[in-house]
Amino acid sequence: MRSINIALMALLLSGCMPKVEEKVKLVPRSQGGSSQYPGRWSAANLSSPLPVEISSALAAEFDASDLDAQGDDPIVQAMKSWNEAHPDLDFFEVPAGNVANKSSTDLSNYRDGTLGIYMSYDWFPGISSETIAITQYYGFLREPDSANTYIDLTHADIIVNYRDHAFSTSPSFAEFDIQTVILHELGHFIGLKHPTDYFVPAVMQSTLSLGTQKRNLFAYDNNAVITNYNGYNANLTHFNAAAANRGYDDEEAQEVSGYYELRRDGRCLQWLNGKLVHTHQH
Repeated sequence: MRSINIALMALLLSGCMPKVEEKVKLVPRSQGGSSQYPGRWSAANLSSPLPVEISSALAAEFDASDLDAQGDDPIVQAMKSWNEAHPDLDFFEVPAGNVANKSSTDLSNYRDGTLGIYMSYDWFPGISSETIAITQYYGFLREPDSANTYIDLTHADIIVNYRDHAFSTSPSFAEFDIQTVILHELGHFIGLKHPTDYFVPAVMQSTLSLGTQKRNLFAYDNNAVITNYNGYNANLTHFNAAAANRGYDDEEAQEVSGYYELRRDGRCLQWLNGKLVHTHQH
């Protein structure tokens, strides 16, 4: 796999968000707020696996030596890992299709009819050059102002920062392992949060070091996906019967957007409607 020559850029501290009207109430940290909100795809959306497509430019980075016994590249291998993590759910359609790579510095341009995984040589104004990759998401806020608040996901994309970082399937001390990065981001794609305990072995840890490989899920990751989707039955007839019976009306619901950052500097960040709703430092 080819490596990308990089020049580290100045650290940008503000957040860049898609244009979504901000209606959601965000509780200040001083009042015990800033919790990470989990996301979930509804049973209706998961009645068949999500058709996530891989940028043709990113797919072209792999060669025959990167493929597994089934002929799948490292990104599809990561998809299969999450599919195997839940006894009743296949989250991702395998094999994955390809889509043209996007070149945009506006995150809202990635909200289209495609669930995609892209590489970016431009990156986004307001998102730090320390950020290795992001998963952006859209959805409806359910159970607001309660301990059970979650985001009912409707769209997501993964964008990898090829402007400021180098990636490889055989990473050196100056490169990130692309399969590890995608495995982590796919966890966000299905709604998983970062763990708050830095010492817990997990693919979903919010920071990644150069050369580190985490290509298999840990116990934390497997438990997190089971817990997040607790309530789905084997026939996918419902997610949460009590919630479903309340008859959500999406025309009245609060639509939100946000993103998670995977960074190299140990910071854990989740953004929601342009606000930093969770942060901690490892």
